[in-house]
Amino acid sequence: MVRIFLLLAAAVLGGSPITKVINLLTALRDKVEADSHREMETYSQFQDWCALENQAAARTIADAKQAIEELEAEVKSLDTERLELKADVEKLVMQISEKERDIDREIKDRQEDHAEFDEADKSYGTSLDEIKRAVAIFKDPKRQQDLLQLKDDAEKVLDSVSSLAPQSSEQLRAFFEKTANEGGSAAGPVSFLQISAPSGAAYTTSQGTNTVVKLMESIFAELKNSREAAQQEEVAAKHEFDMLKQSMEHELHSLESAKAGKADEISENSNRVSQAKSQINDELKTLQQSETYLDDVREQCKTKAEEYKERQEVRGSEMKAIDGAVGALQSAKMKQAEQRKEASYTQQPALPQESPVVDGMEASNDVVMSFVQVGDQPSGWSLEQIMTAAQQASHGGGTDKVKRMIEEMIAKLSGEAASEAQQSAWCDKEFSDTRTQKEEKEKMIEKSTGRVQNWVSNQAQLKTETKTAMEEAAEIDKGVKEASRLRKDENAENVAAIKEYKNAQKLIATAVQFLTEFYEKMKRDKQEASLLQQQQALENVAGDDDSVVLQQTAQPEDASYNGQQDSAAGILALLEVAESDYKKLEQEVTTEEQVSASEYSQYMQESKIRKAVLETEVKQKQEEITRLNGSISGGETDIKEWSGELDKINAYLDQLNGACSFKAPTFEERAKRRKAQLESLQNALAILEGEGVPT
Repeated sequence: MVRIFLLLAAAVLGGSPITKVINLLTALRDKVEADSHREMETYSQFQDWCALENQAAARTIADAKQAIEELEAEVKSLDTERLELKADVEKLVMQISEKERDIDREIKDRQEDHAEFDEADKSYGTSLDEIKRAVAIFKDPKRQQDLLQLKDDAEKVLDSVSSLAPQSSEQLRAFFEKTANEGGSAAGPVSFLQISAPSGAAYTTSQGTNTVVKLMESIFAELKNSREAAQQEEVAAKHEFDMLKQSMEHELHSLESAKAGKADEISENSNRVSQAKSQINDELKTLQQSETYLDDVREQCKTKAEEYKERQEVRGSEMKAIDGAVGALQSAKMKQAEQRKEASYTQQPALPQESPVVDGMEASNDVVMSFVQVGDQPSGWSLEQIMTAAQQASHGGGTDKVKRMIEEMIAKLSGEAASEAQQSAWCDKEFSDTRTQKEEKEKMIEKSTGRVQNWVSNQAQLKTETKTAMEEAAEIDKGVKEASRLRKDENAENVAAIKEYKNAQKLIATAVQFLTEFYEKMKRDKQEASLLQQQQALENVAGDDDSVVLQQTAQPEDASYNGQQDSAAGILALLEVAESDYKKLEQEVTTEEQVSASEYSQYMQESKIRKAVLETEVKQKQEEITRLNGSISGGETDIKEWSGELDKINAYLDQLNGACSFKAPTFEERAKRRKAQLESLQNALAILEGEGVPT
């Protein structure tokens, strides 16, 4: 009866116990293989993550190295530029010092020339005063008899003016010497002023003094003209010095302005070097962090790969063992044994209704009661099957079958407990690893998003700065064009004015030449005629010719016409003033032209330099914009890839939640209940074996 029941129970459970074991082993192998495939997929995703992280970190490292190289090149270029600027400043300092020395030298030369002029003018004034005094003395009738005094006065005048009016002084001195020689030694104490008279008559000096007075007045006029000419030359020299000084001071101011501009450029250069070095430090930090992160990622990937390989090898060995067990259970010999066993069950005779083995029946009842106390049943044998087996045992069927059934349930419960514990540990580890990956990926996305936003902001600022620089360059071109037009017009106007002023000076000089040649000739002719008359008069006096003397005395002092000397002198003076004015205007326009040309040249040079700086800035900023485009594109690609990986990680977390989140009862509750079941079964088994006491 028990054998028939077992056969029926095996049929209900899907075959014999061996068949059930084979099924369980097959299911276990399928689970191991499924776990292997599932972990293979997870590891494949992890490998993809490792590759992406390696690429991203390597790209970040390459970008940082490139940025450092570019910044170091920029610092080197800026250092070279700063050295050139310092050399320019030193050159400008030397030029400023030289220009200041030139100005001081010109001032010193001007002061010396002015001192010489003052001394000469003072000498002119003294000489003119002496001539006036001497002329007054010679014209005084009371003092004409004092021959010695007159001689002394005349000699003083000659000594005073000999260097200032050499020609007239020589004429007067020649006259004195001639008169003295003609007096002869027989004349006794007669001086060069005395004129011979009839025998026994008193000496007279009227003729001599008149000649001396005329010669002194001629010397006076010559000195006066020389003094006025010297004064005009002093005025012109002072004006020329003032214009030269103004021009040199303007050049000095331009040099100082250029020096200040170079100093500002040096300061700006230093600021740019500081900024570049700060960026280099930032890039070095990024490089160090990226290299450290790359090393960590590689180490983590290597460790995970070794762990994965080890687990897969264990699973391979496990499946190999299961295949060996299943192969043995499914062998022909095993099948033959199973068939023989089933045949022996079908040939067993029927058992009696009652059995004297009361103790066995009671033990079986104790087993049933012990198991029922758990309040649940394990998977495998049902409660009805165990009770049926126990009842059959109580009728003499024995307790071996019940023991075997209980042992199988204990083994199954122990296996399920171990499997669930392993599954729970695996779930905990997978949850921990996956959440760590998720947090790392979110941090990477957040960091890359911040960097992309920073790049976008920098790019927008660079575009604005580029637009501003291009607009400024356009304004410079416009200003240069307008300045060139104005400078061209101004230059044409100044050239025409200078030419006109020079022509005016030439025309005035021609007019002055005509007038001077004429009036100077007339003046010389008059002087020659006057000297001739004086000589004839002296000869007549020496020849005791009274008629001649009277005729000479009655003749007008200056009856010959030598032109309008006074009017001509005024006209010549006006012409000289006009010529001086034109010369002054020429110098002013020339200086103005030089200053304008210098300012225009400086403006063009500054505009050229500024435009070159702006073009360089525009080029550098456009290159930086292009580089940022690449960085932004790469960053967005990284974010997209990492977001896709994050989605996969979240999907995997959802799968883990589905696979590892058990519905009620929880793992702890099932473990507690399974423990109670095991204790009950072990207690029942002990009772059946006579080692326990029914409770």
